[in-house]
Amino acid sequence: MKYFKTAALVFSILVMASCSSPTSTDSIKRDHVVGSWQLAEKEKDDSAIQKQDSTGRLVTSFKLNSDSTATVVVYDRGTKSDISGNWKWKAEKKMGNSTFGLSLKSDVVIEVQGKIILGLLLEKVDGEIRLTVGKHVYLVSKS
Repeated sequence: MKYFKTAALVFSILVMASCSSPTSTDSIKRDHVVGSWQLAEKEKDDSAIQKQDSTGRLVTSFKLNSDSTATVVVYDRGTKSDISGNWKWKAEKKMGNSTFGLSLKSDVVIEVQGKIILGLLLEKVDGEIRLTVGKHVYLVSKS
C-alpha cells in the first residue's frame, strides 16, 4: 500500500508539472543551462532558508559545467557546504514492472555521490530560462 501511495503521489506531481509549462522549452539546448544558477531572490533570506525544507536542507545555488560536472551549495541546518557532483541533460527514470510502471523525466538532474539531489524542470517565462523543482525557482546567476 505504501508503494501505491508513493506511486500515486509521483504520478500526480508529474501530471501537474506537465500541465503547468508556461512556454515551450523545446528550443532550449544543453548549452543554455551551463553556468551558475541561484535560488530566486525572494527565497534567499536566511530565515526563509531554514523554513523552506522540513529536513533543514536547501540547495541555494549550483554551477553546471560543460564537462557534466557540478558544484552545489547546500545549507544543511544552518551549515553551508559546497559539494561536487555530476549533472545530466534530459534524464529519465523508469520504475515499476510489466504490469505497472512510471517514468519520471527531468530536464536537468544533479547527482552527488551517486544519489539524485535535484531533478529540475525547464521553464521559459517572459523570455527568461528558469529551472524549477517543487516550489523552488532557480535563475541564472548575474554575478
